[in-house]
Amino acid sequence: MKRKPTPAPKRKPGRPVELVMPDPIPDTPENIARACMQGPPKKTWDFLKPNSPARRPARA
Repeated sequence: MKRKPTPAPKRKPGRPVELVMPDPIPDTPENIARACMQGPPKKTWDFLKPNSPARRPARA
């Protein structure tokens, strides 16, 4: 008697996640806009650094 081969696991639909979005800011949109517009922009962003936790793929 011949056994059927086990089927390969099905892939999840959609595109794989490459970057993880940072946590939402717990404040009102008006206060966030005020803070962003008052000072000069940052020279380096944590999100763009190579070993930043924000660049790790999300766990499924």
